[in-house]
Amino acid sequence: MILFSGLLSCLVALAAGIAAGVYAVNRFVTDAGRKPFPPAPDATLPHVLKALHLQKAFTRFAIDHQLESVDAACAPILHDRFKTFMEQNKPGDLDEPTQQAGVVGI
Repeated sequence: MILFSGLLSCLVALAAGIAAGVYAVNRFVTDAGRKPFPPAPDATLPHVLKALHLQKAFTRFAIDHQLESVDAACAPILHDRFKTFMEQNKPGDLDEPTQQAGVVGI
């Protein structure tokens, strides 16, 4: 009888230890999940609006010029057109051209 009660108390202690461990891990993961991510670099509104504009403009450029890259002879022409694209869209200039704030889509 004493052996059974000692075994039972060991099992209860083991179950309590496991429960405490599960609780501690759950608490650690939950607390870590509540911390906000650090802000991304260049995540200001002007940067995001410029990125949206460039995404839309480059998608249009890629669609319009995809058949011009079929052979090596077309490479200089495509290179010149891409240079023109870069000059028109000015990726380093956050002021113009850019997506207008509050405008969604095309």
